[in-house]
Amino acid sequence: MQYQVTISDPLDPTFSHDVIVEARMNFQEFNDFLIRVLQLDQAAVTSIFLSDEHWARHTEFAPIEQDEHMLIPTVLMGKAILQDYIPVEHTRFVFLYDLLSDRELHLEVVLFLDPSTDLPMPYDLGGSQRKQRDQDDPLSQSNADIADLLKDMENDPDLAGCEL
Repeated sequence: MQYQVTISDPLDPTFSHDVIVEARMNFQEFNDFLIRVLQLDQAAVTSIFLSDEHWARHTEFAPIEQDEHMLIPTVLMGKAILQDYIPVEHTRFVFLYDLLSDRELHLEVVLFLDPSTDLPMPYDLGGSQRKQRDQDDPLSQSNADIADLLKDMENDPDLAGCEL
């Protein structure tokens, strides 16, 4: 089985991109494919979250082992297979592609497809280009701003007990 996934940017309603991926792909492979296809920063820290119809994050698929004190369940990306978490069409995920800036894209499985031997998998169907916001983002320009953000997060009572 294959999935057609539509990628959208909640801050840019003009952006839409589609890909086709194998159901047996693991989340690390999916993550790496998304970074490559969308031309994202390969050094950025990323996570994928299973979400509900309102894009609220539920289960995190992380590239590295997480602290057991996380607020939501966490699964290692390399050990989680897409088909185990996609029971129906319109399953949604949040792709957090820069944890420090909390930048996200929305992923929605729009179609279940029979395997196609004509296309190399995974396959990029293409779409519109994302607007570049990096030049307007102070976090991408200043280490001092990142340090200030981390300090604010350390003092946030909602994050008490979490290691940063």
